[in-house]
Amino acid sequence: MPTLTALRYEADVLRVPYRKLLYDLRQVGALARDPGGRGYTVHPAWRQKFRARIFYRTITCEDGSSFHRLVSVVYCTQHGRNWLREFVARQSAAKRAAH
Repeated sequence: MPTLTALRYEADVLRVPYRKLLYDLRQVGALARDPGGRGYTVHPAWRQKFRARIFYRTITCEDGSSFHRLVSVVYCTQHGRNWLREFVARQSAAKRAAH
């Protein structure tokens, strides 16, 4: 996810407003303020990642309105370690332990 253009595409795929995606990614430290002060840039550490997946959950309120909540940002590193598979395994183990 090296460019903001990729983020715009990601927002379209996720069906999440682009500004909402930018806000959430800022909150998790994936975006940094552009040195020029005009907008944001993808955090330098993220430029070393070649693939990222962003997960949202749609929350529906009692009045019928809904909003999107960022669930997680997981990515594979260039070293081939599959963070998504590990994330899913951890989530599954946590659910089994809770029951």
